[in-house]
Amino acid sequence: MKVILKSSLNTIGEAGDIVDVNDGYARNFLFPKDMAAPATSFNVKSLNHQKLQIERRVQREQTAALAVSERLKTVTVTIRCQVGEEDKMFGSVTSRDISDALRKEGIDMDHRTILISGPIKELGVHDIEVKLSHGVKGSFKLLVDRA
Repeated sequence: MKVILKSSLNTIGEAGDIVDVNDGYARNFLFPKDMAAPATSFNVKSLNHQKLQIERRVQREQTAALAVSERLKTVTVTIRCQVGEEDKMFGSVTSRDISDALRKEGIDMDHRTILISGPIKELGVHDIEVKLSHGVKGSFKLLVDRA
């Protein structure tokens, strides 16, 4: 029996694949658990339409991510920190601090998308990389200065 997988199964295939399985396996396991649907002509057309819609949405999101990446290239974010003797910082700058500073610049960015190896504990200019959707990456300058 040919079925359309609704969810990925390691032994059979990925979600959206049309595969051939035993009739009993489909009726007794896949259909009751809503993991597959019969591969009727209507369901195949519906699947193709859904794939087309997903491709269009991914293309729109990727275009938006590229626009954000281009905007980030022109942005320099400044964070002011208290420092002690010999310009030693009290505390550090984390991805949450950077996210808040970006929000003040008009760019809403989740702190989990900001790629830093660890907290920033030095004054100066730092290159910060961010991971946007669909494999698009961007970068901007971060200036850590004394308050």
